[in-house]
Amino acid sequence: MALVEDSGSAEPHEMTCMEILGGIEATERAVKCPGMDVWIRSRPFRDESTGGDVHYLSLCGGGVITRVLVGDVSGHGEHVREYAEELRRLVKRHIVRKSQRRFMRDLNRNFTEYADLRRFATAVVMTYLSHNRSVEMCIAGHPRPAFWNAGQRRWSYLGEGLANGAETTIGVTNMPIGVDERHAYDTFRFPLVSGDSLLLYTDALVEARSPDGRTLGETGLMEMLAAIDPTDMPCSELGQAVLDSVVRFRGGQPSEDDETLMVLKHTGTGPKGAGLAERLDAVVKMLRIKDF
Repeated sequence: MALVEDSGSAEPHEMTCMEILGGIEATERAVKCPGMDVWIRSRPFRDESTGGDVHYLSLCGGGVITRVLVGDVSGHGEHVREYAEELRRLVKRHIVRKSQRRFMRDLNRNFTEYADLRRFATAVVMTYLSHNRSVEMCIAGHPRPAFWNAGQRRWSYLGEGLANGAETTIGVTNMPIGVDERHAYDTFRFPLVSGDSLLLYTDALVEARSPDGRTLGETGLMEMLAAIDPTDMPCSELGQAVLDSVVRFRGGQPSEDDETLMVLKHTGTGPKGAGLAERLDAVVKMLRIKDF
């Protein structure tokens, strides 16, 4: 199985203005965005080259808006590739919009029409604004992201539900994409400080099974995270520590589904300062003179 831009041992890729990364291919890479360090690892089921998990990462022309999507499309095959391409076009269309409400509306409508109600998708969509260090997030039927609060030095889940017996205080959870084209998706906002970390992942992690048939679940994953202090860890080290813990829970067996994990660590740096050539390149892309 060939990896796309495998950067496990290479220098992180620094996002340029008006750039989009991602897709459905197997990949492992480290990325630097304004205010965020990112590490992504995606492995399709049975080491196939592509799967049903999809992820995208985009940066606007001014180096302020970073948009992140991690999703899981029901089924496998050519229909997933086609939708991933349509999804990339949607990410491109909204790349300069600070609010993601319209993006969620278009995402749901497009997928409902595409799927003709025979398929659905779950997703977490996140927009980070580097100028004010804030996040807008939408959880659409997807496993809830885990959040490391650097100030409190503890892990919790974002979104509605129970985690270790305590209801979370940040976020709401919506229905999956493609169920109802009229559904209005709620988003929520929260600030970040330097050192805060986020884990976005697909259901292969929480649905991992032990040799004796136990399912890891949110509670089990949170117990694993409680043993990990990411304060001095780069994203790649944190991500690998989480995946290693899940593999141990499975007794060393491979995942029974596509498996994607995206780790984001807030660095607190401001908007990207682009050089003249990069600014000109961003302009011609925004004017649609040059494709991207």
